[in-house]
Amino acid sequence: MQSYEVGGDNKIKSFIAEGFSRNTTKDKCQFYSLALGSLSELQSQLLIAKDLKYFNQQIFNKIAQQSIIVRKLILGLKRIKYQK
Repeated sequence: MQSYEVGGDNKIKSFIAEGFSRNTTKDKCQFYSLALGSLSELQSQLLIAKDLKYFNQQIFNKIAQQSIIVRKLILGLKRIKYQK
């Protein structure tokens, strides 16, 4: 689980960085969408890890809240790009 979490986290950051470097709104949003997909995968793995008792509810809640914030930030990036 820890290796996926680190890998998933890096995928999300990489897709956001790639989106920043793109010139067109369509290309930017495509990479932001990929980041959202990776975040969804990570959230799914977190649910599985919680069910398997890899960590307690308090830790899960903290990580889940952070993932919700990240989702909102990525959606905000997509929204900004469509408004320009």
